[in-house]
Amino acid sequence: MKILSLILFLNIFSFSLFGQRAYYITESTTQMGVNLEDGGDRTNSKFCQVKNGEIIKRYTPNEVVEYGFKDGRVYVSKQIQIGESLQRVFMERLLTGENTLYYYKGKKIRRFYIEKDSVSLIEISKKSSDNSSSFHEKLAEITSDCEYYKEISGNAGYTKYSIAKFISGYNSCEKIPFPYTKYGFFVGLIHTRLIASRNNSNEIFESVNFNADQSIYFGAFFDAPIKASDFSTYLGLGFYHSIFSWKSDFFNSLVDVSTSLSTIEVPVLLRYTVPHIKIRPYVNIGLNYALNIVNDNTITQMYLAEDQVQKITDKYNLASDQQIGYAYGAGIQYQLDYKKSVFFEIRVNREFSIPFSKGMLSRKGAEFMGGISF
Repeated sequence: MKILSLILFLNIFSFSLFGQRAYYITESTTQMGVNLEDGGDRTNSKFCQVKNGEIIKRYTPNEVVEYGFKDGRVYVSKQIQIGESLQRVFMERLLTGENTLYYYKGKKIRRFYIEKDSVSLIEISKKSSDNSSSFHEKLAEITSDCEYYKEISGNAGYTKYSIAKFISGYNSCEKIPFPYTKYGFFVGLIHTRLIASRNNSNEIFESVNFNADQSIYFGAFFDAPIKASDFSTYLGLGFYHSIFSWKSDFFNSLVDVSTSLSTIEVPVLLRYTVPHIKIRPYVNIGLNYALNIVNDNTITQMYLAEDQVQKITDKYNLASDQQIGYAYGAGIQYQLDYKKSVFFEIRVNREFSIPFSKGMLSRKGAEFMGGISF
């Protein structure tokens, strides 16, 4: 055992001198700068694959104590219970510290393990064998000596990044924000305006200036952290109804244009949230898709002909049924507890017709909304 400890120490010392290199360690030797074949989580849990030219030699967990790739991933030989038997496997070491975290993936098996005091392995399964409890209850039990992490254990996801970030915070018992998946609802006001192209194919719209519309905007959203970081992917689904009109003189005639749009809006945004405990400002930017499920447009033109007023009413596609563009905004989020929060946000968007046409109108808007997330 003393020999193995010395080998591990020399191994770490070598890394600090020469940088990260692929390696593997047996009970008696350390091989540095080797070419390791990455077989994915499942194969890596069974073999340490050393490539020499076209030949790949496989070592089992009974032959190799530890091996590591150039990118920093490390696999350690451990004995765990699988089914009815004890088996020695390679587990990926995700985190070292007072509590060391390991990950194992086998055939139809995916588990995390925590090693306390380098003695015992505590299994963290997604669900207990009788389905009576989940990994959240297990994490709460493990972190019972740190009240903050016991309280937020329900926010952890069953992924490498989320569990590793959670245990890393627990090791120091430092009260820091923990990224988690959120669902929620919003309601607010949307201020929109239709914009005519300068080179519009319909000469009526060359000088058009539609009135702006203010409508109630409401919907739901899903927000998931990216690799347990302060960046997240935001997907929204909103609805609003808007009415626009315009009247003007046009070559001795009076033109009245009106359009009515009922819109389903789907923003897909990249969000960054400042990691504070209670008050969390955020910014976002991304794509905005709009589907006009109601798209009614009318052009009425009245003019004098032969001492009589003539009236012509025509249907004309002013805006396409589908539009796509961009959106960006900023807001502030206030944490009510470890899971619930309220927020207020201002977002600006611009949408163009699909397919693009000079005859179609684009749309720009500003959204003022608040809501709650869970």
